[in-house]
Amino acid sequence: MVSATSNFTLGMLGAVVLATACRPEIEGRPSIIQEPRVLAIQSFPAEAAEDARVTYQALYVGPLDKPVDETDLGWANCTLRKPLSTAGAINPACLAKSGDGIEAIGNGVSAETAIATEACRMFGPSQPPAETGKPAVRAADPDTTGGYYQPVTVRFPSQGLSDFAAGVTRLACGIGAAPQAEVIEYNKSYRPNANPEITAINALIKTQKTSLLNSIAPDAMIQIPPGKTLSLEAVWPEDCGACNDDGVCDANENLDSCPTDCPDKVGCGSAEQYVTFDPASRTLAKKSEQIRMSWFATAGDFEHERTGSNSSHNDYTSENTWTAPDSPGQVSFWVVIRDDRRGVGWKPFQLMVGN
Repeated sequence: MVSATSNFTLGMLGAVVLATACRPEIEGRPSIIQEPRVLAIQSFPAEAAEDARVTYQALYVGPLDKPVDETDLGWANCTLRKPLSTAGAINPACLAKSGDGIEAIGNGVSAETAIATEACRMFGPSQPPAETGKPAVRAADPDTTGGYYQPVTVRFPSQGLSDFAAGVTRLACGIGAAPQAEVIEYNKSYRPNANPEITAINALIKTQKTSLLNSIAPDAMIQIPPGKTLSLEAVWPEDCGACNDDGVCDANENLDSCPTDCPDKVGCGSAEQYVTFDPASRTLAKKSEQIRMSWFATAGDFEHERTGSNSSHNDYTSENTWTAPDSPGQVSFWVVIRDDRRGVGWKPFQLMVGN
């Protein structure tokens, strides 16, 4: 079982990791990596149907003097329904090494498994399976994006104890009880979520932007004086395009209006537009994802642990500042990107502190 003193690192897999239940209880600032930790879990694809195969990837990191051993990671599927009264994305009982509803699926930095055959009944809008001798329960409630999720967990050692990170795959379950016209239109227009992508991480050095993703090799690292404050910028792709044969099926397109882009309903790595069912008005609504960034480093100090895009959907950057430590040495960074539908991505880079 999980030690009572261990920390729960819950996230969206989408997040995998940003949006489940609790914020990690880590001494100091959570953005500074002092012990091995799983920062994010990515599901590929980000959204999948029942019985589909999915691959999970963990962002498992540690300080430079404590390199991580990826074989320490232990993955498990969890088929326990989240109680309707419980906040967050998963049942807290999923955070255990073993037990009913917990199925080990592998070790290492990644694992492959299948979405449960009855995932839409266990976690989605379909009527849950009846249990002998127990009253019937209603279907799960969707989140604000209309989404339902199957959880996955990964166990890793932390300070001699077992710690857990939780991720999710968004389920392609449709919209459940809705007027037939809305169900037909939803099935034509909805595009499954795609994981967001970071295309660039820039630093403002001497009034000019310098790409940090090209500075990973030790002999190409940018050197920052101790104590210097650096402006950082994370960039993601622009909006998915309209029907212009760009290979992207936008929320404003469907197989009828844009057959060249929509035969496979391929998403993109940006802040996607999507349709969802509004139970209050009983109609479909179009929404745009908001993007959030989580910033991590092995030293120094961020102004913000998390940042996001501006309210404008035409904004494709998120900014932060980082102050270098007083002591010289290499610093490793990780920037995690997440969208509202719990897609996840990340980028690493390094800087050298010194005169």
